[in-house]
Amino acid sequence: PIAPDLAQIIANKHGYMFPSRWTGHVEASYIAHHISQLLGNGYSTHSLRHRYATKAYESTHDLLLVSKLLGHASVETTQIYISLTFPDSSAITEAVRL
Repeated sequence: PIAPDLAQIIANKHGYMFPSRWTGHVEASYIAHHISQLLGNGYSTHSLRHRYATKAYESTHDLLLVSKLLGHASVETTQIYISLTFPDSSAITEAVRL
């Protein structure tokens, strides 16, 4: 999903979203290369997808929703995409203490 204003810009666009200088469109690898150059090593279009999944889950705690947003057929696939950091477990232990 994308922001409504960006969706409108895309809907109004004619031709290729990423046209090449000469003919047709640029290849996905070209875009990926430039993303890596802009963001630094370790970043790729795929790692950004993982980041999106993690942030979406952190804000909603709804695994099924995130799975649908990513277009996954299985929630198990989505779980692979989500990187969670766990807080100190002592707070949880204290909360459930008898």
